[in-house]
Amino acid sequence: MSYSFIGFFGSKGKGKSTQMFRMRDEYVKQSKQFKYDLNNPFILNGPITHTYFVSPTLQFDKTFKKNDNNDTIQVEGTKDNILELVQKIRDMKKELQPVMELQLQVREFFKKSKNLAQTLDRQTAILVVNVLKQIENMKQKYPELIIDETDKDIISNLKEFYSLLEGKAILSFIRMPKIILILDDMSSCSLFCQVQENEFYKMIIQQRHLNIFAVFIAAHEMSTLYSAFKTQLTGFLLFQGINYEKMKDYFSQVQELQSDYFSMTDFMNLYKYKICAAHEKNDIEKQKYVHKFLYVVICPTSKVYEGFSIRLK
Repeated sequence: MSYSFIGFFGSKGKGKSTQMFRMRDEYVKQSKQFKYDLNNPFILNGPITHTYFVSPTLQFDKTFKKNDNNDTIQVEGTKDNILELVQKIRDMKKELQPVMELQLQVREFFKKSKNLAQTLDRQTAILVVNVLKQIENMKQKYPELIIDETDKDIISNLKEFYSLLEGKAILSFIRMPKIILILDDMSSCSLFCQVQENEFYKMIIQQRHLNIFAVFIAAHEMSTLYSAFKTQLTGFLLFQGINYEKMKDYFSQVQELQSDYFSMTDFMNLYKYKICAAHEKNDIEKQKYVHKFLYVVICPTSKVYEGFSIRLK
């Protein structure tokens, strides 16, 4: 799965928050199918390591309490708290980057080493010990990022190296984070609406460089978002409660939808009859075809639909 910035739009109580958590669970599940590659540490791979849930009404949010898996980091959605979170994510990348570069070199050293007892010189040993100490410092600060070494050659040489130092072998390293950011009902926050660029906006447009794998944002209308955020969307979900006239805004966001075979009227009717009208309580026949939302994928990948059609509709 590729980097995502997905909007969830619709009236209050229509399931936006619930679907964000379901999508989060699906992302986490699929990410666990891939092992983190210590040989390519700057390619965002492996399992999700952090989920941040930001809401202006966190203490009253029943959906969060129902869907929380104890791994989610809660953030009260004030402007100061959001900017503090932005700085935290930036600091994490800033601290880890140089240590990860050194770690890559140290692992390469242990991968190629032969007979350390005979070939290891004092200066090299001091340099390696210094790097290992820096790695341990990062592991203590970010224990959720510890990852076991699996390369047999590196493990063997690590054991030999620690035996020469008469110490207990440490067979783990540190990895880069992989973050999901959930922003629930944040359209009233000035960071999402003001015209001038701010640190939060910069984080969003730089998300792949800050190890943010996915951003989910919920709002009543897409129009409440700062226009620059709209251009970052890789997809959006439309729930009940959206004014039909405003559907034109959603259609205009996706140039790929517009063709001789699919008009704005087709798009509006799709939403009207599949998402809204089909929810009439007394129409059992229509309810057979009911969908809770319309999911528009702007930047599809080969696996974007995998697992979603049944679980999330």
